[in-house]
Amino acid sequence: MSTTAHGGSPTGSRGPMAYVTSHFEQFKQGAWVLMILGALLGVLAWTRPATVAAQVSADINKSMDFAYSATIPSTPAYQGTQITSPDPVFRKLANVVDVTYTYKGPPGTITPQVVLSTTGGWRWTVPMGSPVETGAASDADGYTGTIALDLNALEAQAKAGTEAAGLTMSDVTITVDPKVTLATGDFVPEMPLRLTKDTLSPEGGADAKFQVNDATTVQKTVTKPNSVKLLVVSIGIWPLRILSVLMFLLGVAGLLVLRRFAPAGPAAPAARHGDLIVPVSAVSAPSGVVIDVDDLDELVKIAKRYALLVLHWTDPNVDVYFVQDERTMYRCVVPKAPGRGGAPRTRPVPMPPPVPPAPMPPPANPGTSPGNGPVTPPGANSAESQT
Repeated sequence: MSTTAHGGSPTGSRGPMAYVTSHFEQFKQGAWVLMILGALLGVLAWTRPATVAAQVSADINKSMDFAYSATIPSTPAYQGTQITSPDPVFRKLANVVDVTYTYKGPPGTITPQVVLSTTGGWRWTVPMGSPVETGAASDADGYTGTIALDLNALEAQAKAGTEAAGLTMSDVTITVDPKVTLATGDFVPEMPLRLTKDTLSPEGGADAKFQVNDATTVQKTVTKPNSVKLLVVSIGIWPLRILSVLMFLLGVAGLLVLRRFAPAGPAAPAARHGDLIVPVSAVSAPSGVVIDVDDLDELVKIAKRYALLVLHWTDPNVDVYFVQDERTMYRCVVPKAPGRGGAPRTRPVPMPPPVPPAPMPPPANPGTSPGNGPVTPPGANSAESQT
């Protein structure tokens, strides 16, 4: 048997649906791959928490500003009736001095207090009010409090303490110390004031510091988005979850669409095996055994077994698929017209009738036998014998 293969476009004589086939299978495989990848990414993303706890270093800044003031009568000693820091306070004119403090930093508890001390080593802490909560405002505008210093009372307490200790009374240092208790530790700002028998003034004079700053580095536990490293790219869990769902749904949608528009009838088997089918334009009569196969899928199995291609020939009525080896043709015939109920029919195609042998040539002379002279018709001898 001889065949002539088509050239040019791969659709050739196969018809519009016979080999949409390879593209259909490629789309189908792509949809499956998309769905499986989406499922795998989904397992990876949905089995991990979206957020994780992490330790980070954080700087906690705290500050406290001090100031003092006292109200006095109008005298030639001061210009005005208000003494403010850093001016000295003359005790003859003022006994009560108000110290204000403004705290900025994380919320905490402030304990107002002052510490009395002398050069001899005596020291005493005097509470100046109940502890107060700063609240969240301390982180923004700050928390402001006031401590009222009764200079005569504080001096008397220092005198009693030094006498009890057997020490000689000297100048007293009043350290204003509103201690701030925080979750990360205590912040203890101080403003020392020197109390003599005549004045109250800041230690350091004009160079005294009225602001105390402190910064602490702590380890904080924070919640941050979790991520997964894929090859060289880190992807957040939530984006990965969304991506996995989209891929899975796109794969499912693709399979549904392909199922809806999948080639049906005779084109369906060709859609699965388009890469093995080769169209031919002419077929000669087979010279060996012809075996009809009812199903194209089975014919493809035979082709794969013998490492052969499936040849395809068509006319307006049928599609003929066949596999040819040296002595045997395996053939599947698919009519193009649907049968009863719309199902494709398969029927064997009769083989071309064999060519009859050539007739023997007639004798040269009817009355003679070739090479033996005249031929006596049957029955002649018997007639002569009767005569």
